[in-house]
Amino acid sequence: MITFRNKIFSKSALVLGLFVAITILFAINNSQPVLGDSEFISSVNDMETFVVKDLENGKTYEFSVTYTTAIYNYDTGFAIYTNDNFKDKNKVLTQDDPGDGFEIANYTATADGDVYLGVWMNDNDYGSVDLSITEAGTSIDISYEDFYPSIWATLRWVWIMLGCIVGFVIIFGVLVFTFFIRAAKKHAWKVKDALASGIALPRHGRKKDKCPFCNVKLPPESMVTCPYCGAPITD
Repeated sequence: MITFRNKIFSKSALVLGLFVAITILFAINNSQPVLGDSEFISSVNDMETFVVKDLENGKTYEFSVTYTTAIYNYDTGFAIYTNDNFKDKNKVLTQDDPGDGFEIANYTATADGDVYLGVWMNDNDYGSVDLSITEAGTSIDISYEDFYPSIWATLRWVWIMLGCIVGFVIIFGVLVFTFFIRAAKKHAWKVKDALASGIALPRHGRKKDKCPFCNVKLPPESMVTCPYCGAPITD
């Protein structure tokens, strides 16, 4: 009796599992965009960036930014760059017609390799768009992927500031070291001349509590000669 109930439960679980799997696959299939891959774009101030892989020199490629929604119209724009810093000096194409609608433009590669794509929305729009990159005149899709800057690029200014600080500390340390070396040499010459001529020198050091000749700490009371080396000293 127990075995019979277990068989009924197993069959029910199998049917339920198949139903759930079919439902998920159906939902995934119907959620795919009509053109290209769907990407969420927020605003012109938060440009989404992509890297387009392995273009061939001299070939023309069609870049398109479209959308499939029937409720909203978007005012989109995009630009193509030759460098991943996305600066205007590296921009080779800008497509941003005024008003809502699709944005489509052709770009002829000037070298083999990757290019970088920036996509935005004007007028504070936001939503999902379909990106499509094909070889012009064909149906060959060109692969692209989200571009994520390296840690070095993200923290570039932090590294620059750290480098400046470290450089300043090194320069400051060299200057301080040079100052103390020169002061020590100057004092050594003074001691050498004093020993040769037999003249007294005043107490030495930051607290003026050391013998200028042997550099040993002196008692606080006034002394005519150093009790350690016998050299003449003054207050």
